[in-house]
Amino acid sequence: MNDFTRYDRQKLIEGWDQKRLSEGTATIIGSGAIARYTALSLAALGVGNIRILDTEQGNAMLLDLPIQGNMAENTARAIRIINPGINVTAINTNLTTRTAQYFLKDSTVIIETTNNITSKAHAAEYHYETKTPLISVGGGQNQGKIIAGETCEQLLLPMYKGQKQGDLIGLALGGMAAEEAKKAIMNSGNTLTRMYTYNLESRVRFSHVKDQQIMNENGEFRRARVLIVGAGALGCFLGPAMAKLGPENITVMDYDTVEEHNLNRQVCYYDAVGQLKAQRLAQTMRITSPSIEVTAITEKFTPETKLERYDLILDAVDSFYTKAMLHKYALENGIPIISGGTDPRAATVIVYVPEKTSCFDCQIHLSQLALKAEILRRTSCLQAPDPSVIMTNQIAAAFMTAEARTVLRPDIYGDPVNGELKYIADFDTRGGATIRNKPCNCRTTQSLELPIPSRVHIEETEEGDGKKRRRVYVDGREI
Repeated sequence: MNDFTRYDRQKLIEGWDQKRLSEGTATIIGSGAIARYTALSLAALGVGNIRILDTEQGNAMLLDLPIQGNMAENTARAIRIINPGINVTAINTNLTTRTAQYFLKDSTVIIETTNNITSKAHAAEYHYETKTPLISVGGGQNQGKIIAGETCEQLLLPMYKGQKQGDLIGLALGGMAAEEAKKAIMNSGNTLTRMYTYNLESRVRFSHVKDQQIMNENGEFRRARVLIVGAGALGCFLGPAMAKLGPENITVMDYDTVEEHNLNRQVCYYDAVGQLKAQRLAQTMRITSPSIEVTAITEKFTPETKLERYDLILDAVDSFYTKAMLHKYALENGIPIISGGTDPRAATVIVYVPEKTSCFDCQIHLSQLALKAEILRRTSCLQAPDPSVIMTNQIAAAFMTAEARTVLRPDIYGDPVNGELKYIADFDTRGGATIRNKPCNCRTTQSLELPIPSRVHIEETEEGDGKKRRRVYVDGREI
């Protein structure tokens, strides 16, 4: 495969340096959920050399690939399958002795993902002696933290000592760790000097304060029927994560086919170029969770689409217009919907549940955004490909799956967030939640009928933050 084809979407990102990535060496300490999802993202990016250090034995899955026995060795084997073009090495050691620091030599960046304080202390010591960038990540079942910064005390994360890392925590923080590692390798972006916390037990999700006690029950989602629309970069993470919850049925809807340039972020399709995305993703989900029923619909969602009754719709599409159609359908049929959106630097997730949260028009003016985007699409002479990258899709999928738990079983997981959940890679705080105080009472959206413009005028203006903003005028009126 031509490397340019595989990585061409991320090469469109301003300031991107694929050569630095391919020459870099990322050393991951640990083989738990955070380590596995960090390695997955770094491999998809094309980081040329990945080392995984650990001695743990266990049993897990990475996408549809089993990880059994020696966790470091078999994680490395799975990563080689996902991207055969990079070097992945497993080293059967841990960092609980100072002499093991030898295996950190020549690292471009070190990611310490264990919940072992001794290991983190040795990694921090090496970091201070050699100035090698260090990212420290840790977590439990429902909460995790990441820091790339200043003091040894911060880097140790002692609150997670001995805890088992949850899969959703691993998915979210693995994506964040990969983003910080990418910045270190390319020597770009600001270092994460403030502690970032993702907490499923907090009503605002990013607070370290514990608001509720999450119970553990087996089979709590058995009767749920879920529709996922979109099997691209976001769907590739969302599908397997939702399948692990164990609902009765998941339907995946997408009409598209896998292409080589998808492989830098659509990691489920490592061996599926030319196949229909919905069918291949459904196959992965059946392997991930053999006890659930997974159905593929290889069609595009339109206003004429006839659907069965679902308990939840998950919007993983990249078109504002399709998002607005899905939202309109959900609103008018009283079906909860969770929508995820990404770009190369940010992930955003919003939730609509009747009588519990606000609709998407009240939250982000979705119908207006959709009309503007569709007019631009129809009137533009050129349709340039959008830059895309894996990390924000991985993070958005984790946020969406976590909110899906609250929608389907609020008696166990509490209520969903009424407002935007955001991760922004170049913000000092790396994001947070914008909370709305009260839900709305909307039962339908504004019309999505496009006006027939006799005159479309597009203006680009330079804003104070140095970014260009695009304004669209139809027959002299801004939309």
